[in-house]
Amino acid sequence: YKGNFRVVGRSSPNSLYDLKLATYDVRSAFNQSLACGFIELWGLQSRTFNVLRAKLKSIERKLL
Repeated sequence: YKGNFRVVGRSSPNSLYDLKLATYDVRSAFNQSLACGFIELWGLQSRTFNVLRAKLKSIERKLL
C-alpha cells in the first residue's frame, strides 16, 4: 500500500568509489590545491558569457 524506504548502505565488488579520493582530510589521496585550476577553467564560460551579455546590452541601449 503506502510506504517509504531509506538507503542505509551500499556496496559493490566493482565500485570505483574510494574514500581516499572523496575526503578532504590531510591524508587523502588527492591534492586539493590542484582543484584551483579546474575551478578557473569551469568558471571561464560564465565569465565570457557575462562580458558578451554586457556588450550586447550596451549596444541595445544605444540603438533604443
